[in-house]
Amino acid sequence: MTDLETFSPASPGTTALFVDSSALFAAFHTRDECHESVRSFLDGIRDGRLPYRRLYTNDYVLDETVTRLRYRVSHDRAVTALETVHSSAVFRFELVDEEVYEAGRSIFETYDDQQLSLTDATIVAHMDRLGLDHVLTYDSDFRAFECTVLPHTR
Repeated sequence: MTDLETFSPASPGTTALFVDSSALFAAFHTRDECHESVRSFLDGIRDGRLPYRRLYTNDYVLDETVTRLRYRVSHDRAVTALETVHSSAVFRFELVDEEVYEAGRSIFETYDDQQLSLTDATIVAHMDRLGLDHVLTYDSDFRAFECTVLPHTR
């Protein structure tokens, strides 16, 4: 399976997806083990080989990403990530409102046997609200839900 095949959508056509903090972190941390993989994904979007249009993320994901970058890489890299997501024409930034928070909280409380964080639970709730079924993540947490997890495992 080629790098781009690991990112193929579940069905043909343009597909929106949610981006988790593990993927955002890897995109901005050049020494992360998933950096090359996520860069291939982003390059595939940029040059039209991958049909993902609208990449969604939320404030919980961005906070988690920026905080990890700040403490594990540098303040400058954290600011770059923050500015990139906010200024990108590809990303759609969503806020976790009360409804998404409560749905995420319920998911978090229900899945006590998983390694699911509250941030991940809000992603699942946001995906449900937005009608999304694809998520870009390097965490295994989302495999418990009915969604397409990218990259596909080999």
